[in-house]
Amino acid sequence: MPQWYKLDVTETLHSLQSCREGLTAQEAEQRLKRYGLNE
Repeated sequence: MPQWYKLDVTETLHSLQSCREGLTAQEAEQRLKRYGLNE
């Protein structure tokens, strides 16, 4: 897992496969199915 505190915003978002605008509803639904609920 990356050392998040060492990454800039762009690198962090890229690592998380996200963007400044956040996830679309479709992307969020797909990730929920893939990873499940936050615990």
